[in-house]
Amino acid sequence: MDKLRVINAKTSNRDYKILINPGLCAQVPEILEDTLRGFEKIYLITDITILSIYKDTINEFLEKCGKPYRIFTLKQGEEQKNIDNVKKIYEDMLDFNLHRNDIVIAFGGGVVGDIAAFAASTFHRGIKLLQFPTTLVAQVDSSIGGKTAVNINNVKNAAGTFYQPHLIIIDPLFLNTLPEREIINGMAEVIKYGAVFNKNILPDLKKVAVSFKSGSLLKSIVSDIRFYEIIYKCCRLKAMAVKKDEYDTGFRNLLNFGHTFGHALEKETGLDLLNHGQAVAYGMLMAADASIMLNIAKAGLKKKLTDIYMLLKIPEKLPLNVFCQSINKTGNNGNKQISRDLAAAGTVQSMSFDKKFSSKSNKFILLRDTGRPVFVYNPDRDILIEAIKNNITGE
Repeated sequence: MDKLRVINAKTSNRDYKILINPGLCAQVPEILEDTLRGFEKIYLITDITILSIYKDTINEFLEKCGKPYRIFTLKQGEEQKNIDNVKKIYEDMLDFNLHRNDIVIAFGGGVVGDIAAFAASTFHRGIKLLQFPTTLVAQVDSSIGGKTAVNINNVKNAAGTFYQPHLIIIDPLFLNTLPEREIINGMAEVIKYGAVFNKNILPDLKKVAVSFKSGSLLKSIVSDIRFYEIIYKCCRLKAMAVKKDEYDTGFRNLLNFGHTFGHALEKETGLDLLNHGQAVAYGMLMAADASIMLNIAKAGLKKKLTDIYMLLKIPEKLPLNVFCQSINKTGNNGNKQISRDLAAAGTVQSMSFDKKFSSKSNKFILLRDTGRPVFVYNPDRDILIEAIKNNITGE
C-alpha cells in the first residue's frame, strides 16, 4: 500500500471517512484541521500499555495540533470496560470543561474504542469522536460501525449506544509493536470476514502466511504491505455491512459469525481469561461444527478454518481449565472442578444474554460454506452442547 486509502462510510447518522495508510499518524494535525474544523480542545483516551509504548508519539501529535489537550488512561483488560470507569471519564471531562464541538480521540484497541465512544456518545448528548485504532481487532472491526458498549456483571456489551465516529484513522505501523497474543486476537476477526464474505481474504492471508518462516510469522505478516491490503478489504466489507444495516437488525448480524458462542465463552471464563479474538476463534469452530451437525454444511467446512488457524498459530481447542479457573476465581464453589458437559451447558446458558435472542427465538449465524452464511433459528440445544464439547480439550 503506497497511497492513502479512503473509504467513505455512509450511514443515516452521519457519513465519515476511514483513512488507511502506514505512517498516517504523523499527519494527524493536518487531518484534524481539514476534517474536524472548529474544535477547541482534544480529550484522548488510551490505556497504560499503549501510553507506555507511544507516550512521545501521542504527545508530539497532540502538541502539533496547537490546542489544549488532556489524556485519560485506563488500565488494560476487558474488565476495564465498565460503568465505574465511564463515570470517572465523565468527571474528568467536566473538570476539563469539554464541550460538544471538542474532540474525543479513542487511541488504542477495542476496549478503549468501546468505552471512549460510549462516553463521547453520551457526554453532552454527543461530542466529536475520532477512532484511532492501534490493534488489529480494532483496525479491521471494532472501530468501524458506531457500536459503543460497556460490560455489566461479566455480560459482554450489555449497555451501549449506536454512535458513528466523525473520522477513523488507521495506521498499520502500530501493529508492529503488538505482542503475538494480540495479533492472534485480531486474526480471528480477519478470518471471520473471509469465512462470511469470502472476498479472497482467506486465500490472500494464506499467501502472505506461507511466505515466512514460522519463527517470525505473525510479526512478519502484519508488517507486510500485502497485509495492509487485507486490512483495507476488511474495513470496506465492514463499512458495506453498516451501510446496509446500521442498527444491526438483519444483514449486519452476519458479522457476528462465531460471536454468539464467543461472547458466551467470554462470560463463562470471566472476560479476562480469554481475549475477544480467542473466544471468537473458538466460537467460529463451534459454529462450523453446528453447521455440519445440522446438515447445513459438508464435513470439510471446519478443515477450511483449521488449516488457516494452523498457519497463524491460532489454537484449535479450548482448554477445559479456563472454565475451572473462572469458577475458582469467583470463590463461590471452592475448588470445584468442571466437566466438559458442564462447561458446554453453562456456555449455552450464557447465550441467553445474546442481543440476537428473544424469549421465543434464538438466532445463530452458521455457514453452508465459506462465503455462504445462513441464519438458523432455534437449533437443537443438544447440538449446540455437542458443538461446544467438540472444541474443548481436557478432563
